[in-house]
Amino acid sequence: MVVGAAAYISEGLVAFALITLGVQLSQTKVRQSLPRLGWALGLRLLIAPGIAAALVPIFGFKGQEATIMIVSSSFPTAVNTALIAHEFNADSQFAAAAVFYSTLLSMFTVTLLIAFLR
Repeated sequence: MVVGAAAYISEGLVAFALITLGVQLSQTKVRQSLPRLGWALGLRLLIAPGIAAALVPIFGFKGQEATIMIVSSSFPTAVNTALIAHEFNADSQFAAAAVFYSTLLSMFTVTLLIAFLR
């Protein structure tokens, strides 16, 4: 019974997170934080995979393991980033914009990275 209730709550969490992100995005003025957003997106989508590519041989990863580590480092900013920023009174509008735009751009960056690593 408790497991069933927990399952219902966990299934609703994704919808709640996306609704919260949408509300935060509706109040966001992207132009004000464009330089910071550019840095955040560049670091997350471009620099992080480069750092991962430099570190995987040091830690002994090879082949498919190395590819998985590099590609997973290029994934977009998680939705919970915006929720945590809101909870701790940080710049939740900036966090929401980072989540949205990193997800949007990752369609291209992750695809290109996978094609490059093949």
